[in-house]
Amino acid sequence: DDSGNSVSEGGGAEDGFHFRCFFLYPSSRLALYRALDASCEAMAAGGLLEESMALLSQGLRPGQSTATNAVGYKQFMGYLMREQETLAQWDVQADPDPNGNGGSEWRPEWAHFEDALRDMMMQTRRYAQDQLTWFRKEPGFRWIRVENDLNNGVGPRTEDAVGVIFGRLMEEEAEGVPVDASELGSSDKGKLSREERKALKGYGGSLEVFRDPAQRHQVLARVQNMLQR
Repeated sequence: DDSGNSVSEGGGAEDGFHFRCFFLYPSSRLALYRALDASCEAMAAGGLLEESMALLSQGLRPGQSTATNAVGYKQFMGYLMREQETLAQWDVQADPDPNGNGGSEWRPEWAHFEDALRDMMMQTRRYAQDQLTWFRKEPGFRWIRVENDLNNGVGPRTEDAVGVIFGRLMEEEAEGVPVDASELGSSDKGKLSREERKALKGYGGSLEVFRDPAQRHQVLARVQNMLQR
């Protein structure tokens, strides 16, 4: 619960309600990390830049509040601030051409954007790892290993997991015998196997959307237009 206290298995509140707690986790940590990376890319390609700029326009700075300390906002607010400084220096140093049309046009560099994106990915993966670690300490949670479209392990698919859980709990209620967590999925609590540790060693994130040069050009053009308004 929000109090920070542990949740006891099969516990009940003061009003007499009994509850069961379940933690759904993917059977492949690598698939989870790739899915998180894809989510970060989708946000960066979507409205995250504009939202970060809107926060800066309100006078907020990275890490100044709960919102600006959130993963994603923090990285891209910092990125936009650095690009603003670079643009300001460029405007001062740029020499006009002989026709009086100003110097060459400033353009944001992909490497700077990628640094912010990869930091966002890394922090998102760390947050997921922290969640796994925290929930392992909660004895009241039964861990259910589930599948998604990103991997081919053993266990119910995510959309089927709720039905599996409720079906077994109804049997538990009818028979009066607690259901073993392993019957619902897995009791390993998401711990990495030796093979998974080897696969994840040195994993630094995976770019899919921004492997396309056209996508890179498009997002950098947005940054340029945003900062030169």
